[in-house]
Amino acid sequence: MVFDPKAFLAELQHQRGYSNQLVYAHLMPARAPRYAPLKQRLSRPVAAALRAGGVERLYTHQAEAISAALAGENVVVATSTASGKTLCFNVPVMEALARDPLARALYLYPTKALAQDQLGKWQSLLAAAQAASPADGALANAEAATYDGDTPQAARARIRKRARVLITNPDMLHVGILPNHPLWAEFFRHLKYVIIDEAHSYRGVFGSQVACVLRRLRRVCALYQGVATESGEPGARPLRNLLPGRRRSRAASGRARPGGSSTYALRLPGPLRRNAVPASAGAGEAGDQEARQRGEDAGSIGRAGSLPGAARPAQGSEEPSSAGPRPASPQPAGPHFIATSATIANPGEHFSLLTGLPVTVITDDGSPHGARVFALWNPPFLDRALAARRSANREAADLFTALVTSGVRTIAFTRARVVAELLLRYTRDQLKRSAPDLMDKVAAYRAGYMPAERRRIERELFQGRLRGVTATNALELGIDVGGLDASLLVGYPSTIASLWQQAGRAGRGDAPSLAILIGLDNPLDQYYMRHPADLFGRPHEHALIDPDNVYVLQRHLPCAAHEAPLTVPVRDDGERTYDYERGAGADDQLAGGWNDEALFGPGFVEAMVGLEDSGVLRYLAPIGEEGEQRWVYTRSDYPAQDVSLRDAEGERFAVLNAADGYKMIEELDASSAPFRVHPGAVYLHQGESFLVTEYNHDMRHAIVTPAEGDYYTQPRELSDVRIIRSLRHRQMANTSAYLGQVRARSQVIGYRRIQQFSEAVLGDEPLDMPGTEFTTIALWWDLPPEMPADLAERGLDFLGGIHAAEHACIGILPLFAMCDRWDIGGLSTPRHPDTDGAQIFIYDGFPGGVGIAEKGFELLPELWSATLELVQGCPCTDGCPSCVQSPKCGNFNHPLDKQAAILILRWLLGR
Repeated sequence: MVFDPKAFLAELQHQRGYSNQLVYAHLMPARAPRYAPLKQRLSRPVAAALRAGGVERLYTHQAEAISAALAGENVVVATSTASGKTLCFNVPVMEALARDPLARALYLYPTKALAQDQLGKWQSLLAAAQAASPADGALANAEAATYDGDTPQAARARIRKRARVLITNPDMLHVGILPNHPLWAEFFRHLKYVIIDEAHSYRGVFGSQVACVLRRLRRVCALYQGVATESGEPGARPLRNLLPGRRRSRAASGRARPGGSSTYALRLPGPLRRNAVPASAGAGEAGDQEARQRGEDAGSIGRAGSLPGAARPAQGSEEPSSAGPRPASPQPAGPHFIATSATIANPGEHFSLLTGLPVTVITDDGSPHGARVFALWNPPFLDRALAARRSANREAADLFTALVTSGVRTIAFTRARVVAELLLRYTRDQLKRSAPDLMDKVAAYRAGYMPAERRRIERELFQGRLRGVTATNALELGIDVGGLDASLLVGYPSTIASLWQQAGRAGRGDAPSLAILIGLDNPLDQYYMRHPADLFGRPHEHALIDPDNVYVLQRHLPCAAHEAPLTVPVRDDGERTYDYERGAGADDQLAGGWNDEALFGPGFVEAMVGLEDSGVLRYLAPIGEEGEQRWVYTRSDYPAQDVSLRDAEGERFAVLNAADGYKMIEELDASSAPFRVHPGAVYLHQGESFLVTEYNHDMRHAIVTPAEGDYYTQPRELSDVRIIRSLRHRQMANTSAYLGQVRARSQVIGYRRIQQFSEAVLGDEPLDMPGTEFTTIALWWDLPPEMPADLAERGLDFLGGIHAAEHACIGILPLFAMCDRWDIGGLSTPRHPDTDGAQIFIYDGFPGGVGIAEKGFELLPELWSATLELVQGCPCTDGCPSCVQSPKCGNFNHPLDKQAAILILRWLLGR
């Protein structure tokens, strides 16, 4: 029976518990496919493999991407979920393997589940190739293998030796492969393609660190493949002299060039100078001449050589400035990069920041899809004056249960791991009463589960044994979970890109599908519940990363130096000048040698100063007339093992079950441990409750015991901010705003016990947890000294007003920056010790910052205007979680004055 989303919603509206929760329904009609021809002919084995796999024609974006990749260009494909992006990189890889029996390819996925899923797809494609007509030939020795933390030790040597397609994740590349590159010499020597799937997921600190890993990958490839000389011959200058144990050399000095452009001069001799930091990075290298020549005789699919395929590759698509003009000069010999991404505002810019390379952007989506209904569902009011709504988790459980019992295969996405577990528990409680035979047909899925448990859930979901799954964004990405009919989004998932990724997990071919967004009690969710048209018409956000972040570089430059000495070439006069403002092509970066300063960007010199001063890196004098400036890692340890890509602190935290011999049931980021496994916390795993009985900061573990309880816990955080320096300022209508460097301190000071189902607060408990302190980027603005008296005359509380305005601005900032509310910190104070005045601060919650506060600074009037509209439009009387209350407020949301916040925001806007 075909699922009818409109009929299902109509049935919900006639049920007894319905109370006008359905606030909007958006119909997206079915879309027909569009095809286009390839520009090159594919080799016979590849064309035969595609035909055997049922691919007779290519969608427009597939053909554009394949044509561009075969022409030797780096490519990013940013199209919708389930649009067939996998072929965009599998076809060029297969073509490389067919033409070169030694060629290799590296596939990078953000999760192990995605890597396993891709392995299955590759093996199916390879099986089709082997089953093709013998006259067409076959792909010789095209073995693919996953290589990650779950790979048995006994299999690793065989994989290194035999696999031509290596499927892994950035974490394993960072900690297991690059530091051991001599074991992978043959692989790196013949590496032709690097595939970066789900590239939009690499943002924030994680994305900034992955960008450094990809630069380290390019360095290692250059060790084995060489670099292009000014003549443009790839591999003309091998970098064997960079291998550990070879001759090494010296240090750098920085200076600012008069006239505003940022320049660095690296001199011989002399110590690192500390008086300049450049402002912007160069663009990267150009396309590969060798690969362009290889692509000239590639072919289209089809026995007659005329399979319809794609149009001319896009020249940057909607953002020509981000990808930049294609330089005529060659890029270094080495692999080409192909990335796929959800639809974001800056796919080209994001790719270039990730890799340091220019790119061709493909966004013209030619794939079909069935009719889709996207509904907005807002929990009903329990108390309109307080704007207290029925629990969104309870609403989600009701909808999830209704879908599962109706035979609709459903995935429910939640914002937090604890909510995924709660939703599973609520659903099983309902099914126990109404359909007990379905209790084992639902499960939870999230990061942190042991590998065997994750694989089992993935397998059962794909095979249809599970009818529903509650998940965090661990299943948001492109894993094939079979045909699902509906997706529930319990809360807006912080970005438009994630919204469509999650909604797009439902839909089988041209079959209709349903997506329901359930509004939470927070400013952003309620903003969209009141402005649904804005949700569907809103442009996608910019993915924000900062690979020049000095704190990130100080973690990865030792790793790079451990892999091969850091190197900067010098000119004949002993000086090497690099102009970041102008940017760089291949000649700037690589003529005559590898330039790590150009590769890692403007933060290189400042990071190197700290690393030299701390003795982590040592400068060695150059040898001979052509000696480069070089730095070596001084210690005997293994620096990558202490750097976690997904955690700013770089360490892991184990959760041990005391009732099961202290077996580890999950592993957490150290930075999130104080919030999730603090003493007294209720910790949920597969719907089961555990009570945290011990939190050991030094040993990096928490001990839990099974517990029967009807409540969960929510931590409370206290923050403080001190100004280091102002970097920029702007004059607004009635105030001055600033962007600068600050030192932020945060500490978990307590937690709240909240009853399940009713969401009633049972009590608040104090804690004395270790604090964290880091330097980051913040925006702040002045408030006039006369404002407290003016508000007092109106019977309003100034302190409560700035506190409420701070909360509301933080809650609405993700509307403009691709981030989550939990990525942002804030502070409001009537008298800050560094300014002696009233201030409101908003800062990045990561060391060094990743661009969130900077985006807010650039769009400050728009931020204030949206915040004012949100607070004024909220139906509550005194402020609520939908407008000015914050779930992480260290002062338990006291004091707050909604009306004072409205007047302050109007004053800021000059109204």
